[in-house]
Amino acid sequence: WGIALSPDARWLYTADGRSNQVSVIDTHTRKVSATIPVGDRPNDLLYIP
Repeated sequence: WGIALSPDARWLYTADGRSNQVSVIDTHTRKVSATIPVGDRPNDLLYIP
């Protein structure tokens, strides 16, 4: 599973290979804000603002 943190540390992105999605977590509330469907088995992330 890959993870990436936004430059302002507000958003944490996690790649979940089992569900073929990326979860967007609000670091202030510690809750999943969104899920993004992606291709099969994501395992790395790269954040480019």
